[in-house]
Amino acid sequence: MEEVWTAYGELSAKRLEDLTHSEKPWINARKGLAPAEKSSNIISHEDMKAYYASFLEE
Repeated sequence: MEEVWTAYGELSAKRLEDLTHSEKPWINARKGLAPAEKSSNIISHEDMKAYYASFLEE
Protein backbone atom coordinates (compact mmCIF):
# COMPACT_ATOMS: atom_id res chain seq x y z
CA MET A 1 0.00 0.00 0.00
CA GLU A 2 2.85 2.36 0.77
CA GLU A 3 4.23 2.00 -2.75
CA VAL A 4 0.84 2.80 -4.24
CA TRP A 5 0.47 5.83 -1.99
CA THR A 6 3.98 7.01 -2.91
CA ALA A 7 3.23 6.67 -6.62
CA TYR A 8 -0.33 8.00 -6.72
CA GLY A 9 -1.11 9.70 -3.40
CA GLU A 10 -0.45 13.24 -4.57
CA LEU A 11 -2.44 12.96 -7.79
CA SER A 12 -5.79 14.69 -8.10
CA ALA A 13 -8.99 12.75 -8.61
CA LYS A 14 -9.14 14.03 -12.20
CA ARG A 15 -5.60 12.83 -12.93
CA LEU A 16 -6.37 9.39 -11.46
CA GLU A 17 -9.53 9.26 -13.59
CA ASP A 18 -7.55 10.20 -16.70
CA LEU A 19 -4.99 7.47 -15.97
CA THR A 20 -7.55 4.71 -15.51
CA HIS A 21 -9.60 5.83 -18.49
CA SER A 22 -6.55 5.57 -20.74
CA GLU A 23 -6.01 1.89 -19.91
CA LYS A 24 -7.05 -0.90 -22.27
CA PRO A 25 -9.67 -2.58 -20.00
CA TRP A 26 -11.57 0.71 -19.68
CA ILE A 27 -11.27 1.45 -23.39
CA ASN A 28 -12.49 -2.05 -24.33
CA ALA A 29 -15.53 -1.78 -22.05
CA ARG A 30 -16.50 1.53 -23.66
CA LYS A 31 -16.09 0.54 -27.32
CA GLY A 32 -18.65 2.33 -29.46
CA LEU A 33 -19.56 4.89 -26.79
CA ALA A 34 -18.98 8.63 -26.96
CA PRO A 35 -16.42 9.95 -24.42
CA ALA A 36 -19.05 11.61 -22.19
CA GLU A 37 -21.73 8.94 -22.71
CA LYS A 38 -22.82 7.17 -19.52
CA SER A 39 -22.34 3.45 -19.36
CA SER A 40 -22.94 0.54 -17.04
CA ASN A 41 -20.74 -1.78 -19.08
CA ILE A 42 -18.67 -4.12 -16.95
CA ILE A 43 -14.90 -4.20 -17.39
CA SER A 44 -14.12 -7.87 -17.93
CA HIS A 45 -11.92 -9.78 -15.52
CA GLU A 46 -10.11 -11.24 -18.51
CA ASP A 47 -9.19 -7.77 -19.79
CA MET A 48 -8.00 -6.67 -16.36
CA LYS A 49 -5.98 -9.85 -15.83
CA ALA A 50 -4.28 -9.62 -19.23
CA TYR A 51 -3.57 -5.90 -18.88
CA TYR A 52 -2.11 -5.97 -15.38
CA ALA A 53 -0.25 -9.26 -15.92
CA SER A 54 1.66 -7.56 -18.69
CA PHE A 55 3.27 -5.30 -16.06
CA LEU A 56 4.58 -8.33 -14.18
CA GLU A 57 6.29 -9.62 -17.32
CA GLU A 58 8.29 -6.42 -17.85
